[in-house]
Amino acid sequence: MRSLIVFLKPSVAKRRASSTIGPIGLLLVAASFMGCQVRRPELAGGPVKVDSAQLGVSLQERRDFRFAGGTLGFSNAFAAARLNGVTQLNDSTFSLSVAPENAPINPSPWYAFKVWSATPRRIYFQLDYGRFKHRYDPKISYDKVHWQELGGKDTFSAVISNDTALISGQELIDAAQVYRWTAGLARQPFVKRSIIGYSMLGRPIEVLATARRPKKPVVVLMGRQHPPEISGFMALQAFVEEVFGTSERARRFREHVDVVCIPMINPDGVDEGGWRHNMAGVDLNRDWEGFKQPETRAVKAYLERLVEQGDVDILFALDFHSTYHDVFYTNKPSAGDLLPGFADRWIHALERDVPGYTASIKPSPNGGNVSKGWLSRRFGAEAITYEVGDNTPRPLIRQVAQAAAKRMMEMLPAAVDQP
Repeated sequence: MRSLIVFLKPSVAKRRASSTIGPIGLLLVAASFMGCQVRRPELAGGPVKVDSAQLGVSLQERRDFRFAGGTLGFSNAFAAARLNGVTQLNDSTFSLSVAPENAPINPSPWYAFKVWSATPRRIYFQLDYGRFKHRYDPKISYDKVHWQELGGKDTFSAVISNDTALISGQELIDAAQVYRWTAGLARQPFVKRSIIGYSMLGRPIEVLATARRPKKPVVVLMGRQHPPEISGFMALQAFVEEVFGTSERARRFREHVDVVCIPMINPDGVDEGGWRHNMAGVDLNRDWEGFKQPETRAVKAYLERLVEQGDVDILFALDFHSTYHDVFYTNKPSAGDLLPGFADRWIHALERDVPGYTASIKPSPNGGNVSKGWLSRRFGAEAITYEVGDNTPRPLIRQVAQAAAKRMMEMLPAAVDQP
């Protein structure tokens, strides 16, 4: 048995893995090496072992694409989303290929690229997903903070100048931004930030938790199992900030209930631009029975340890996602429920709090391999997949999420105290 130890900076390692190996080369590496240890300088604790035989995705090559004698350029040399190739069709029209990490896969083409021109000019873009259908309409930003919709779907245009533009299907929130957000929340004295495990490529899976005491009930909040689902992550941020806030409501709630937030379960998918999967080519929200992936195993081990060692109950759980329209996927009632009927009461109260808002509630049995089913079966939690529409107006996302958090903080302690 042989192993390969690679000592490369993350950016170099990613480019080498794509440009010199490719998907066929990965299979050859798997045949030659039983494992690969990748030392990532930003992580402490020694080399992280990666089983190259399980690296089931095609990594994109990070590079610049230059045209018109170098005066016009595209780039994917940054974290998050994908651009796999650029072809010039005429003097102002370019075809951009966007391929998934592997297939079969949920049709969620996730793209982003930088583009610039030495002289201002209108460029026409054609997104080519192969056999997959378009999902995310283009947006443009110059600072990664303010975004403007460009109009159009997989064919659109924009005036490009030497001020580099970032065009993406959704707002970009990469792993570094999430880590900075968690670091900011952890400055509060009642929030502990820790690492509960590592992704396949060695990125940390973080948890934010309030101070725990035995027999104190717990709420679990999770997100970013699917990399492109930005609107769901926006809802998670607003919800968590409300619960970890300084209001009297939040302070009283934290006296009765502890909160655990695992905001980014799939950091590899986030930074490598995955449409859906982790680096093994697996949809993590279909791995909550077998727990074959390091990311889901880390969450499972942490929550089970929390319950068993802390002698606590997980009463309520939200897993934040995105889809075409706002949906709350709930579990049908079962004998082991700790708070039967709480989810429906909470959602209906939320509807009353947001004028004009109607929640779509879709119950399903708690069997199966998604997170909400496992949380219900394993802990008796009222577990919900909180789906936010791709194009739900961003102010409304925040308004609904904040109202949802406030209602939970008011209703949950009372539900726990009921005889």
